Amino acid sequence: MPTNFSGSLNPLVVLKTIDEKCSLRRHFTGCARQVIGYLDLLAANDPDRLVWISVGQIQKHCKNYDKKDSSGKPATYSKSMVNKALKCFRDESILSNRAAVALQERRGYKVEDAFVVTPHEALTNRQAKACRWVGMGRVSETTWAAAPGGGVWFRAKSRPGELAATVEFTVGSGLPITPRVTPAITPAITPMAKGRESALQNVS
Repeated sequence: MPTNFSGSLNPLVVLKTIDEKCSLRRHFTGCARQVIGYLDLLAANDPDRLVWISVGQIQKHCKNYDKKDSSGKPATYSKSMVNKALKCFRDESILSNRAAVALQERRGYKVEDAFVVTPHEALTNRQAKACRWVGMGRVSETTWAAAPGGGVWFRAKSRPGELAATVEFTVGSGLPITPRVTPAITPAITPMAKGRESALQNVS
């Protein structure tokens, strides 16, 4: 099971029909597929795509269908594998780092820290039945963007098709999380480095 991002990435998903929906989990294999599939499911239930689940809880939902436990059921991936997958997703700005938020109630839960799951549409380009992974900051129609490594995650306030340098993300009814606006943010929303782009394109 690959533990690096490119080794788990399925950059091109060919769907059966034009109307069929794609998802984050379909772009990954192994442990990464299980982790992002579960987090995307949880994020879909929140208007800000916030998730506050622990690593241990994520692990319980990450089944390794290639292995069986003593009872003959699919084994779960180890916590270290789940942590490696989470790190890969944060390094690629698919997940934000966990951050403190103003204490609030969301769907019956008391939340004081959480992280964000970037939506599938902000990371991919869809053409007919083909859904191609392009990565954070390369989908011009989206209003979602991030700096590398998950240290600064934000939803950009800008005109359609344009990512702004001055941004602010408000978490529900809590306090706004305002990233440091510096020139360093700009490269994060421009095309990725040539070497990295080649690495993604060469994934089979």
